[in-house]
Amino acid sequence: MAAVGQAININSNRRAYDPETHSVLANSPVRGSREWWIEVENKLASERESRAGSEEILLRLVDEDDPDIPDKLRRAVQSALQGIQHGYSPELCKEGVGGTYFLFDHRGKKTGVFKPQDEEPFHVNNPKGFRPRHETDAGIKHGILVGEASVRECVAYLLDHNGFAGVPATVLCLCEHEAFTYNERFTPRPSRMIQPALSTKLKLGSFQKYVKHDGDSEDIVPSLLSRFPVHEVQKIALLDIRLVNTDRHGGNILWREESSSTISLVPIDHGFTLPANLSEAFFAWLIWPQAMLPFDASCRAYIQSLDVESDIQLLQEKFGRTIDGRHFRILRVTTLLLKLAAPAGLSPGQVGEMMSRDNLEEPCLLEQLCTTAELTCGHSSDDRVFLGALQPLLQREISRILTRDHN
Repeated sequence: MAAVGQAININSNRRAYDPETHSVLANSPVRGSREWWIEVENKLASERESRAGSEEILLRLVDEDDPDIPDKLRRAVQSALQGIQHGYSPELCKEGVGGTYFLFDHRGKKTGVFKPQDEEPFHVNNPKGFRPRHETDAGIKHGILVGEASVRECVAYLLDHNGFAGVPATVLCLCEHEAFTYNERFTPRPSRMIQPALSTKLKLGSFQKYVKHDGDSEDIVPSLLSRFPVHEVQKIALLDIRLVNTDRHGGNILWREESSSTISLVPIDHGFTLPANLSEAFFAWLIWPQAMLPFDASCRAYIQSLDVESDIQLLQEKFGRTIDGRHFRILRVTTLLLKLAAPAGLSPGQVGEMMSRDNLEEPCLLEQLCTTAELTCGHSSDDRVFLGALQPLLQREISRILTRDHN
């Protein structure tokens, strides 16, 4: 397991090619390995032949036998498939820097959002002009490789236990349609280990159930912001802190009016969460008044219930090598931070400030504390030892922040 000092290094997202690991885990779908695509294409060969001469159309779950996929998500995927079969093509969203497509049901109403892995920024089929960069694995955010955003979308949903933060239901799917983007074939370098399908137009990506909404919080007027309930803001802040969201801007916080007096918020776009380092956390809600209040009772109870080791086991089972020891250590650090800060009375805003850099050149407070903890424990690769060194540092800093802000 990498030490946190390495994880904090902004160049730590460059991952060396490991032939042994690549071979052993070749059946993992989340990185689009060559071996996995061969297996998929062989499996679907007979179906493709049965519809020879017709338009290539396909939408299905990557793991149709996964018992953890809720019925509502299965129905949404089936609804989108029916829409494609009725002639409603995927529609590319004009916003964003990656390939994001709206999918429709048989009546032409939006039912899902599909984000192909190979259309992410700097991947081979990106439709927005962000083509693969030369001699680098680095993605648009430090600590998240090209091609990993689709998996992060699913991670956020899985770790949003009981739908506490309201992350829309999300799952990995295979989809094929002429409306998607297909650039000239690009052969990835060995270190990239991310490949599109070999000989078809099949795409691997995240499918998210579409959520009806009245707008997003980008450039909202103060009168609307003041109507956002404290809990609705804090539930998203809790999620973002825990997953170290590096891209929480107003455009990916949706709002909808449940009644004349009630507004709910829905967080979307979690492709840039759970990075391998702490260098780029970004929270638009950091200056919102609701985030300046201590965590409410329901947030504190939720934080108390978190079991980070169970979460890590879940990620290992679902996503194999895409989520590794560096990300697990980050998740352990943020969970520990929340479990110490929330009952002590810190607000989401105060915790978020600990994780935010004042400028890109200087580490944030949490990075500094992690570095000190590393030195204290002799750069131990054992997370239990490292967290044992980090905990008193966090407790001392939390007390200092409470005293400072109280005075």
